[in-house]
Amino acid sequence: MDLTIASPNVMFVVNSRVYMPANYARGTVTSGTSTITGCASDDNNSTNVTTDIVAGSILLDDPTENRLFATSSTDHVVLTNSGGTITLNGASMLKSGTIQLGPFCLPAASNTT
Repeated sequence: MDLTIASPNVMFVVNSRVYMPANYARGTVTSGTSTITGCASDDNNSTNVTTDIVAGSILLDDPTENRLFATSSTDHVVLTNSGGTITLNGASMLKSGTIQLGPFCLPAASNTT
């Protein structure tokens, strides 16, 4: 977690693990599945998506705006990201169509002592 002090009376705490892919990317979701297919940037390049999205990240979903998932949880672990397909950990899509990919949250570092 990062701490930024903007002025003597203002402080911002930022979770630096949240990120967006460096290149704008979209994917296609289908109701009842746990995969996002056709993941690519605007120039139809899936290589950018593979390098920009870290496997093991969490896809954050705002249930009041996007409502991608039928479950009450608002995060779903991205297990794999290859060949333009993102597979989620048991999440079932609530709707179908093309979505913007992100935001994502990097997995927490292992807690070693």
